[in-house]
Amino acid sequence: MAQLTGTAEALLRDAARIAEVRGHGFIGTEHILLAMTRQSPESSARRALDEVGATNSLRLHIEGVIGEG
Repeated sequence: MAQLTGTAEALLRDAARIAEVRGHGFIGTEHILLAMTRQSPESSARRALDEVGATNSLRLHIEGVIGEG
């Protein structure tokens, strides 16, 4: 099995924290996407979201949809 980069590990840890804070017992794609919007602007995933102008609107949409657990 391939090992994750430090950036990918940090992203998954942040996604786990987001899920935990919201009272969700799982980490879903919505938590990972939300974590991506919170990454450093230098990260590849964040840059891709910024380039299409999706960072803020995506974050607001996901937060509105997933709510609390």
